[in-house]
Amino acid sequence: MKVHVVKQVDIEPKYKSLYLGNSEGAFTLTILEGSGHFIVNYDNQDLIELVHKERQITVKPMSAAGLIKITVIDAELPTAEPTHAHILISDIEKLSLWSPRSLMEQGDKMNLIVSAFDSKGDDFDVD
Repeated sequence: MKVHVVKQVDIEPKYKSLYLGNSEGAFTLTILEGSGHFIVNYDNQDLIELVHKERQITVKPMSAAGLIKITVIDAELPTAEPTHAHILISDIEKLSLWSPRSLMEQGDKMNLIVSAFDSKGDDFDVD
């Protein structure tokens, strides 16, 4: 008989904000540690499409904003504590523009940096 010592299951990232309008884009969470056999549940099937394969969980926003709690349970360690990730599906609440100059002549061109913020005031990642 072999005994394998494994660490408590974890998920990364634990918090993520996804843009509701990005229907083509999906985001992948990674399951860390644990036995390798997992049960993945989430609390709102109307907000995301979720695909679990091995140590990857891919989520894709659907058509409504809201908060999703994803729970990962180690199937081979039923007494171990589950781990959770929280995904905020949000529309853009606010845009911020930054330019190297404060004035621009009409008809001129200038590169701007655009930052988008979710409903909690956090900026969306570049991805």
